[in-house]
Amino acid sequence: MKKIVSLIVMMMVYFSFGTSVVGASDDGDYQEVLEEIEKTNQEIDKKVKEAVEKADELNRKFLAVVRGLEEGKEIQNLKKDKEEAEKELKLSSDEKKVSKLKDKVSQLDAKITKKLKERSDKLEKITAEYNEELDDIIHKVYEETLEMSQEMIEEAKEEGVMAECSWKHVRFADRWVWIDPIRVVGFYKG
Repeated sequence: MKKIVSLIVMMMVYFSFGTSVVGASDDGDYQEVLEEIEKTNQEIDKKVKEAVEKADELNRKFLAVVRGLEEGKEIQNLKKDKEEAEKELKLSSDEKKVSKLKDKVSQLDAKITKKLKERSDKLEKITAEYNEELDDIIHKVYEETLEMSQEMIEEAKEEGVMAECSWKHVRFADRWVWIDPIRVVGFYKG
C-alpha cells in the first residue's frame, strides 16, 4: 500500500513539475532566446565594467586631492612658527618682546584656525561633489541594467523561457551595489 501511495505521489510530482520543463524543451527551439539573454548579460557586464572604471578613476582623483589637503605644508609651517614663538616667549623677560611675541602667537593662532577652517570647508565641498558624482554613476548603471534585465525577462517569457534577475555584488570605488544580470530558471510549457 505504501509503495502504491508513494508511486502515485511521485507521478503527480513528475507530471506537475517535470513535464513543463521537459515538454517545453521538446516543443520549440529556445536557443535564440538563450543567445539574446547571453548577449544582454554581456552588455550589462560591459556597462558595469565601464561604470566601475569611471568610479575608480573618480575615487583616485578624490583621494589625491584629499591627500594634498591633508599634508598641508602651510599649516605645518604656521604651527612650527607658533611653537618657536611660544618657546621664545617662555625664555624672554623683556616686556616689549613678550608683548610682541604674544601678538605673534595670537596672529599665528588666528591664521592656523583660518587655514584649518578653509581646509575643512574645502574637504566638505569636494567630498559632497565626489559623493554626488559617484551616486550619479551608480544610479545610471543600476537603472540601465535593471531596465535591460526586465525587458529581456519579458521577451524571454513571451518565448516560453523563464528567467529572473540574479543579483551580484559589484564594487564602485568605495561602495558596494547589487546589480542584476539575468539567469534562466526554466521553460514554460508550450
